[in-house]
Amino acid sequence: GDAEAEISFDMRFFPRVDEFDSAGFVSKLGSIFYLLGLGIVFTISMRMVVAEKENHTLDAMRMFGLNEAAYWLSWLAYFAFLALISTTLMVVFGKIFAIPVYMNVDSNVMFRVIFFYQFCMA
Repeated sequence: GDAEAEISFDMRFFPRVDEFDSAGFVSKLGSIFYLLGLGIVFTISMRMVVAEKENHTLDAMRMFGLNEAAYWLSWLAYFAFLALISTTLMVVFGKIFAIPVYMNVDSNVMFRVIFFYQFCMA
């Protein structure tokens, strides 16, 4: 080959895209609002459990001879309903406000993950 080969190089900054902050306050604190939305069922369930313990509801049911299975099934149905309503609202509003997590993940998967998380927290 050619004995007179040259190598030249120069340094440039890595290309980057300027961030566009369209939502302002919500985009900066969005994760806090998301966690608050997930915690609403937990907060309601803890309040209900404390009120039930203070009122001795289970003891009163036992004294009247009612089956405990009815008690536990009522709790299960109540908290499943709360989790269902809360999850539905979160997924619908996530799609309406075009939150990236909701836009990039299938709605059925997102619904199931949030529902089972809230149901386990209750």
